[in-house]
Amino acid sequence: ASASASASASASGGTQAPLKPEHAIKRVVCSPMRRCMLTATPVSRALGVPIEVKGDIFEHGGCFEGAKDAKEGAVVGCTGLTKAQLEAEFPGCVVPGELERGWWTPEQGCETVPQAQARITRVAAWLWSVAEGWKKEDGAMCIVVHGMFIDILAKALAGIPLHTGKQRSMFCSNNAGVHVMELKASLAGNIAGMQRFNIISHMAPEIQTGGSVEGLDDCYMNEGSA
Repeated sequence: ASASASASASASGGTQAPLKPEHAIKRVVCSPMRRCMLTATPVSRALGVPIEVKGDIFEHGGCFEGAKDAKEGAVVGCTGLTKAQLEAEFPGCVVPGELERGWWTPEQGCETVPQAQARITRVAAWLWSVAEGWKKEDGAMCIVVHGMFIDILAKALAGIPLHTGKQRSMFCSNNAGVHVMELKASLAGNIAGMQRFNIISHMAPEIQTGGSVEGLDDCYMNEGSA
């Protein structure tokens, strides 16, 4: 799934007004997970903007083998794609040096929901820092991330309390759905506006997948299933 977020971001379609120059996407920031890199690649090519890999915007759980609900020791953490592997498989992408040995470690095993929520809350703070320093010439930022990540991020940006277990409300995304958020930072107070959510008109009905309430709920109820 991909989400566009910046100090000023919007989308147009049909009879809507055309994009303003400051809404043109100038950055494509992507999860280090292969499935998101594959989604980001045609977006990057179409826009003529390199993929910036950000190591902390992966899906809940991290990178591991095994089942979290199995016997103790059944989960084995993996490193995820390394900087060299990402650069070889996705030429032209920009990978920070901190991912030299991968973006996860065997010791971390499977990330818990509270750990994911804390991490994504930090990502929300990073987005606000980007918004606070934003200038019109910076344009918009496209962030290519994951379904449960988007749910937690949307809640964090909207100030909705985060909790574990059964959820009372969720932002459910189709695979490759597009969301548009505008982050307005000002001395009077920051505002996060959801302008579009889960746009899937670019995909034929027969290839639209994901987005179910049951599927996202299962990610909260069964650790590591995202």
